[in-house]
Amino acid sequence: MKLDLKLRVLAALIVAAVLFGIIIMMTFRTDTYTSSHAEKPAKISVVNVDSYQDHVTLSWEQLKDNIKSYQIYMRTEKGTWEEVQNVNKKTATCSFPLQYGDTYYFRVRGVNKEKFTDSNGDTWKTAYGKFSDTVQIALTEPKKPKEPDITKTESNGDGTNKIKWTKSKSNVGEEVYYKVEYSALADESSSMTETTTKEIVTTDTSAEVPVLAAAKQEVKVTAFYDYEGETYASDTSTLNMDFLYYLYNMEKQYKANNFHYNGGASLGSYEHSLATSRLTNCAQFVSWAMQDYGLLPHGVCIWLSTGINGKGAGYIKNSDKVTISYPHASTASLDLQPGDICGYAWHGGVHTMVYVGKDSSGQRLWYSAGPGDVADPYVGPRHKNSYNGKTVHVLIRPKN
Repeated sequence: MKLDLKLRVLAALIVAAVLFGIIIMMTFRTDTYTSSHAEKPAKISVVNVDSYQDHVTLSWEQLKDNIKSYQIYMRTEKGTWEEVQNVNKKTATCSFPLQYGDTYYFRVRGVNKEKFTDSNGDTWKTAYGKFSDTVQIALTEPKKPKEPDITKTESNGDGTNKIKWTKSKSNVGEEVYYKVEYSALADESSSMTETTTKEIVTTDTSAEVPVLAAAKQEVKVTAFYDYEGETYASDTSTLNMDFLYYLYNMEKQYKANNFHYNGGASLGSYEHSLATSRLTNCAQFVSWAMQDYGLLPHGVCIWLSTGINGKGAGYIKNSDKVTISYPHASTASLDLQPGDICGYAWHGGVHTMVYVGKDSSGQRLWYSAGPGDVADPYVGPRHKNSYNGKTVHVLIRPKN
């Protein structure tokens, strides 16, 4: 009996020890394995999307808690979502090369990883946050701006002409600039000696260029913008302004050489008149400029009334150089263009003059070699208000 009692006590002690050990082990596991899942990151907001020449940059709101990295997913219009980049928690931006013309979709989510230890050792748990709202991107390929159309020239009456042109735009929103190149080149075969080149860069759609005497006058306007280190330029619009400058030069030459007016003078060329009588009149003044410009043979002149008269009449025909019309309308009602040669007849005489444009106040300006014009030391163009009501019977328009 005593032995049985001892065995029972021993067995009870062993059972108690085992139970105590189990309790101790469970207590240890509870202390060292407090959780079995990682905390999810918050939903991300994409805060900025910048598209450049051939790539896009995404920026998002950076998370502070429960974040180890960010996953960026992308798909095309008909494609499936694919992870395209994984960046660390300190990064909140990424860039991708894209193709022009395709549509892309992006979204971002946070990733959290946490390490846990249990009786089996270390283990890692991963939690994914919700995806950001999807952003859509379609890259626009930069294109050269439209060629500016030079629409108008006006003399300022102060030795400059105002050139205007149509506005061009950038298809990617950049500011457009205009390069205005002005050239006046001398020709050794003529009496014109001034040579100059000038370049202006402006955001305006007008510029002033100097009036200079030369054999070739051109204004070129090119629109351009800079985008991501590259320049996109339009085709160049060119305005040939030769004829007005031939007139300017012709008047400047006979002013410098003290020419006099004679309505009946009939001298075939400027050089002949310079070498003999130094006489000029309205028709000869215009004819000499037309000779240098190439509309008339050297030494051959015209004069205008209700028609085209003189030895040069047969040379003035509609062509790729000139157009002829007979409007029989007042200068005020006509849509005149700079360089138009106008002839009118009135009681007691006829007159030939050339329209230049309007000054800043809207008054018409003319080149003219009437009696008062030749006597006046001022080199034109000039205001001639008396011309505004005159009827233009003949209009010769050089195709500049």
